[in-house]
Amino acid sequence: MTSFSSIVILSASIGLFQSFFADWQQTDINVYQATLKPPVSVSADEMFDKNTLVAAQKRLKIRDLTSSITLQFFVKNFRKGEALLIELKALKPTNGIDLYFEAILDYEKGNFAAATLLLEDSVSLNPQLDPAWNMLGYLYSRSNHQQKALSAFKRAIELEAYHPVYRYNYARSLWLTGDYSGALTETKRVMELRDNMAEAYFLHGLILEDLNRNTDAIHSYREAEKRGLADNDFLVRFFKLGTKLESRSDLLRLLEKTKDTNFPDLIRMQGQIRRNSGEYQRALFYYLKLINQSQYIEADLDRIGELYCEAGRGLADVKTLGLDESANSRIRSAYESCNSTRKKGPQVRDPVLQPAL
Repeated sequence: MTSFSSIVILSASIGLFQSFFADWQQTDINVYQATLKPPVSVSADEMFDKNTLVAAQKRLKIRDLTSSITLQFFVKNFRKGEALLIELKALKPTNGIDLYFEAILDYEKGNFAAATLLLEDSVSLNPQLDPAWNMLGYLYSRSNHQQKALSAFKRAIELEAYHPVYRYNYARSLWLTGDYSGALTETKRVMELRDNMAEAYFLHGLILEDLNRNTDAIHSYREAEKRGLADNDFLVRFFKLGTKLESRSDLLRLLEKTKDTNFPDLIRMQGQIRRNSGEYQRALFYYLKLINQSQYIEADLDRIGELYCEAGRGLADVKTLGLDESANSRIRSAYESCNSTRKKGPQVRDPVLQPAL
């Protein structure tokens, strides 16, 4: 039987041996590592190909400048954008983006021919540049080359199918070429993609008007107005359709919204509607506003003469309008024609507003 003390001695001996061998192993490792040569530092140029690094830096710089120029053009800071474009062109990008930016600058300066040629070069160099296709389509459409515009917009959509502006432009060209069915389909897609795009609702309404779906059209105009559209051409179309449909709530709202307008067609709409309601003096105010703004046509002179008559005013102050004799003569002629057919007599009365005594 092994005594307790023997076990203790054996355990201690084992512990000592284990400690000795552990220390010896660590010493051996240290000696081995000491014999190794120190590591040699490697420079970045040796680790990577220098030409590859330069090319990568150039790509990053082009990408950074592209983003910066896009931002400056978006906020209409074209001078800053043009300065950045000089930096971009110095890098000689091969993706056509510099030509696209040049086209934007030429467009802003009114150089539409140069802008078109630059965009054609841009998409020839890089057929994947969807914003260049879209802008090219815009310029084609603007110059009434709708078939070429359709092709350009279609190419932009193929590259970026969910871009609402590309589809809106495509729908507009379809409408202008008489493809109302195709245009309606596209405007619906635009409204699904971007519900707050007021212009899409206006275009949708125009197409519906051309299809004689006037009730649907005026609903679309209301949706455009609800989304903040206040374009003069839109308001004129809305006014005219509201008058045609006798949509009184729309007309009341539009009259208030455009009462201080300086846009000639809206001034005429104000004058026409107020004249039709018997507001002769106020209607005359609007037609005289056209004279003051030098934006009148001959038909406006006829309306002025008739309104002087209908308002029960003489022509004494016509001379103060500063018109030539030909214009004054036309006003007098319209006034006299109205006066000769206008029956004189007691005025109509209202039993509440003007009770008989």
